[in-house]
Amino acid sequence: MLKVLLKNILKVNKGKYISETFLEKEQGMSPLITVPYLRNGITSSYVKNSNILKNNEIVIISDGANSGEIFKSVEGVLSSTLWHLEVNPEFNKDLFFYQLKSKEHKIKSLNNNVFINHLKQEDINYLKFNNYSKEESLKIVNELNNKFNSIDSLLSILSKKEENLNEYLNKYIKRKFENNCKRKRIKDLFSVKTGATPLKRTKADLKYIPLISAKDILVKNINNIGSDFISANEVFTNNLHKVNKNTLLMSIVGHNTGRVCIAKESLCHTQSVISLSANKEVNEVAYYYFNYVKNDWTEERKGTSILSINSTKVKNEFFYIPKNITIFLETVKKKEEQIVSAINEIKEQKKYLIEFKKSLIKDL
Repeated sequence: MLKVLLKNILKVNKGKYISETFLEKEQGMSPLITVPYLRNGITSSYVKNSNILKNNEIVIISDGANSGEIFKSVEGVLSSTLWHLEVNPEFNKDLFFYQLKSKEHKIKSLNNNVFINHLKQEDINYLKFNNYSKEESLKIVNELNNKFNSIDSLLSILSKKEENLNEYLNKYIKRKFENNCKRKRIKDLFSVKTGATPLKRTKADLKYIPLISAKDILVKNINNIGSDFISANEVFTNNLHKVNKNTLLMSIVGHNTGRVCIAKESLCHTQSVISLSANKEVNEVAYYYFNYVKNDWTEERKGTSILSINSTKVKNEFFYIPKNITIFLETVKKKEEQIVSAINEIKEQKKYLIEFKKSLIKDL
């Protein structure tokens, strides 16, 4: 099978920074294509028509924790963190999309910045692809489309079940915050500290401590440990803030903005994360509040798909604290355990189907 270098068949059109966006669509405007828009088909940003991208074009995330992830586009104008990958017309675009998806994990593993992942065009230029004939391409695409459609239908059913369970759990926890709670400002209950990015990084070692960034904080996951580590000496030389076990950590940039986890050991964090310290029980209550109740304070940076908040805004926000914290935590944890167990079963089924999809395109 003949191979072809990506740089010889690909034209990259990079999204541009757009300074002016609008909340409502007017004549002569199109949706701003952002990562959230690609994921869920919902947009809240419109821009004046300029270089409109059509449906089903190939786009890739160029910046952020998920740089390297590949999508089929929706119609609109590209934001600055996305690239349009335009393949030579002689190649089957649908097959090329499948081929790119087969290399997505490799592309996503590229990291060219100490603070936030950034994809460089030269990183992908020398990826090699099989060069199929037009007849072979059509046959492969038709077979894959049929199989993927069947799998996607099953995934859709499972996702709906997962969504219903999550919605039930969210409503349950929200109701728990509606009664017998006192309203306090975050700054009156928590010590809020910003992070910093160290000058040096290394892989894990017994002499080093974890370094957490925004990409490590996942919704409803309180067991996150970062992949980067820094030495205890660097905590002081780089003015990094070391936090203790059970401290609350909040992402303030990226698609996890506003989400929190609880530190399971002493660690440091970058400027993409802030720490909130109170006593252990209050931190646990805050974990439920920020992950299940308070989710309406993020705003997209104009012209990009990056979400962000700042520590001052967080400090001045209100927080609802139950009058009987012990009973609150006992009942909420029990219900969460039941629902999460059912959700995890669904996730395992989805994981199997997703891995099966990957296996279908592995050798393209």
